[in-house]
Amino acid sequence: MYPRPFKYERAENINHALELLAKYNADARILAGGMSLIPLMKLRIVSPNYVVDIGRLFDLKRIERKKDSIEIGALVTHNSIIDNASLKELPIMSSTAKVIGDIQVRNMGTIGGSVAFADPSSDWIPTLLALKASVICRTQKEERKVPLEFLLKDSYELNLKPDELITKIIIPLPKSDLINVGLHLKLERRTGDYGIAIVSVQASLSHEKEIQEIGIGIGAVNKVPFRPVEVEKILLGSTLNNEIIEKATKEFSSIIEELDVLSDIKAPAWYRKDVILTLFRRSLYGVLQIAEGRTLEDVFT
Repeated sequence: MYPRPFKYERAENINHALELLAKYNADARILAGGMSLIPLMKLRIVSPNYVVDIGRLFDLKRIERKKDSIEIGALVTHNSIIDNASLKELPIMSSTAKVIGDIQVRNMGTIGGSVAFADPSSDWIPTLLALKASVICRTQKEERKVPLEFLLKDSYELNLKPDELITKIIIPLPKSDLINVGLHLKLERRTGDYGIAIVSVQASLSHEKEIQEIGIGIGAVNKVPFRPVEVEKILLGSTLNNEIIEKATKEFSSIIEELDVLSDIKAPAWYRKDVILTLFRRSLYGVLQIAEGRTLEDVFT
């Protein structure tokens, strides 16, 4: 099937893109890598009157290290993240990028496009939640920095104005004097598929295994990926051991029981509940084992 007719506009710079979005407003869709928008347009699930191509906005294709954070442009591709030296302190970023789609998707798809698409089974959103990332959103009149969890609204929907453009993702850097561990665990039917259940964890521990900082992102089990904040509170300040892991898992289980868990062609709700609990427990034991000196490959092979 072919898309319905639309007018194509190519933005020459960020200001031009913002001008076009202000002009066309809700009648426009942004084209970044096209890995999500083009298939939807071909199926006529989405039929915008205008498509604004931002693919030539090279300012949005940079990864920059600041004093206490990393700034990732919205047009940075998944593949560009895998071996980027600026992200060496955040190996969870590379781990996440490696399991997205196939080589074509990783070469064309962008991190900003993935966030903007807001698929509940997205790989990036749980990881960015675990990293406590914020998103920079711009219009012609203003720029705002929004914690990612406050930007998420519903399946495939963000708290984003029609004339707003995601330009950057900002990730705080972990403290270098701590043991920093990041894990992205996903169950998928086939390699590169969207997840049936996803758990991302970023933890900073003292050398005595006390958790100084913890972020957890959960995806693919309900309409909106989320952080189980009550579980994070249990873990924060605790010494990571078998007892605290089981206590956190029990609290996490009670949270999952309260959710309207997704049930679709990929997996029924009961299966997702079982799998997400297994992944959650495995992720915390993985953090513990890596903090004790084992490698990621040793833990999960």
